Amino acid sequence: MKGKKSIMRRLIATCATVALTVSTMAFSVFADVAQRGSSDYIGFDISAYGFNVYGKNSSNSYLKTTFGGDFSDPSGDGYQAHGGGYSTFLTVDGSTVYTSDRTPGTPGSMTPTFRYGEDYSINDASVNITASINSSGKGVLLTYTITNNSDSDRTMSVGSCSDCQIASNDSALVRSYEDGLSMNDNNGNVFYLLPVSDEFTTLWSGYYGYRYSNLTTNEGSHSYTGDSGLVWSWSVNVPAHGTATRTCIISCGETQVLTRHTVNFDANGGEGSMDSRTFVDGVESILPANTFTREGYDFMGWSTSADSDEVAYANQGAIALTADTTLYAVWSLHRDPSSCTAPEGLSLTYNGAAQELVTPGSTSDGTMVYSLDENGEFTSAIPTGTASGTYTVYYMVQGNATHFDSSVASVEATISPLMVPVSIDGNRVAEISAEEAYAQPEAPTRYGYDFAGWYADSRYTTEYDFTQPVGINGAEIFTKWETVSYDFVGAPLASEDGLTFTVERNINEPSTYSHFTGVKVDGEELSSDNYVAISGSVILTLNADYMNSLSNGTHSLELMFDDADSATTTFTVGTAPAATTTTTTTETTPTATVLGVQRAPETTPSEETTTTEASKADAEATATPTPTTAPSNTVSTGEASNASRIVMGIILLAAGAVVASRYMVRTKEERK
Repeated sequence: MKGKKSIMRRLIATCATVALTVSTMAFSVFADVAQRGSSDYIGFDISAYGFNVYGKNSSNSYLKTTFGGDFSDPSGDGYQAHGGGYSTFLTVDGSTVYTSDRTPGTPGSMTPTFRYGEDYSINDASVNITASINSSGKGVLLTYTITNNSDSDRTMSVGSCSDCQIASNDSALVRSYEDGLSMNDNNGNVFYLLPVSDEFTTLWSGYYGYRYSNLTTNEGSHSYTGDSGLVWSWSVNVPAHGTATRTCIISCGETQVLTRHTVNFDANGGEGSMDSRTFVDGVESILPANTFTREGYDFMGWSTSADSDEVAYANQGAIALTADTTLYAVWSLHRDPSSCTAPEGLSLTYNGAAQELVTPGSTSDGTMVYSLDENGEFTSAIPTGTASGTYTVYYMVQGNATHFDSSVASVEATISPLMVPVSIDGNRVAEISAEEAYAQPEAPTRYGYDFAGWYADSRYTTEYDFTQPVGINGAEIFTKWETVSYDFVGAPLASEDGLTFTVERNINEPSTYSHFTGVKVDGEELSSDNYVAISGSVILTLNADYMNSLSNGTHSLELMFDDADSATTTFTVGTAPAATTTTTTTETTPTATVLGVQRAPETTPSEETTTTEASKADAEATATPTPTTAPSNTVSTGEASNASRIVMGIILLAAGAVVASRYMVRTKEERK
């Protein structure tokens, strides 16, 4: 036995108490990662140097794979580690980190510090290891995860090593086995180490004391016959801020349990030869690289049937055998890569129609196809676009019988916006994209007019639609106006309250009163004390006191508004005769004259009726006015609907006291 191994055994007793009292806090950090596991055939645990793997025989005795005693686990649950374990290393930029606190090759504390799932870091890089029992229960699958935390891609070396033994044989021979290593203690117990994800970059076996100096040495032959150690590793290129994984599997058990199966390789129409390989039952292993050839064909992979084109295993793919198997080469008619003259993206301007976005590509290796969706349907039609913007056109070659489909490539095309003018009533007001709708302006105002809408033509036959794009010709918009006027309507009405006129707006009549601003008589603006104006169009009453203040004669009346010219008319104030009652009918003339004492004659009335004593009696039978003690004034207007004198009475016709259709004023002198 080695001298250092005796020292290690002596240290076990003194370290046991310390190991049992170590805090379990470290385990809680990686509680979601299995720290140990086992099946009926194999198990893994933690040991002095790092992870550990052991086998079991039919008597359920432990079969060590590494040299070292059984060490108490620091969790204090009575668990014992079986063997010294495997030390894992990561080498980056010439520096190396190990997964234990042991200085390689020197005695030291036997307290395990390794944890599955824990990151071991150096030079902005780290590695962690996890273990699990494989599906057959006969192997431990080890997964190495390497992380590059730097800003550049780097090549790193990662692997594990051990002072190996099998069962109790510390000098078992380490030999090549397929793509890995094996040990056999010649007592019916075997050990296998095989790559799973990628072949090992290096494999080394030799004197156990030299293992740390051969972490990246690739030993071509494995023939050492002494106390052995072994090393396996991968050289891994890890991208900046990226990760990579590597996996391998270890099996250990009795020979009759870890049976092996043979896989044979059939060229299936090809030429050449390949040696058969043997693999451990249920343990995932890597198939060798295909060496068969077939003229005019490409190797696609392996099938389990000579007549099948379905690939069951890829070239150098993983396989787990449960029986002897023959794999058949799957061939595909050789096709060369496709090539083409690529289409070119165009720079276009919007014109309102669909436009081809690229020049056609060309190829003699198949058919050029295009799409605006990388994952959509490709067709031979050149893609088109209508709206302005940037388009990505994807294209590829659909290969013919002798060419593969090409990969998908892309080119960009642009359609620029077309800027067009917008004018209102012949005046340019904006320049916008032909694809945009012009925003509807606020309704304009114009003195003497009402806004009547926006139109697309100068004849105002079609209203302009502000929801639609202006189009490639731009937009011409026309404003429709309606002339506003204010007019006196109906007959003025005389009453004890005053003289009342009505004025209406010719359009939007209900808004008449809202635009009313004031009154002028004879050009002078009246105080609001002299009149009353109410809505209902505009009903204006010049009050009695004001009317009595006016001089005899013709007066002008003007109602003012804020959006158009004033409404104007005239009325005449006069004095009635004292002897008889006279009725005057005023026709549609500029002004009318009140009979009696004429103070401001205007025109000759179109009809004059003098009431006789008999007719006066008839009139008085209809209505008897209140006599006055003094002569009163009489008024007439200068329009067909003229105002009445405010103190006048009843409107009569000599024929029968019928109310006249034109306004009439009667003055009455007090009877003596």
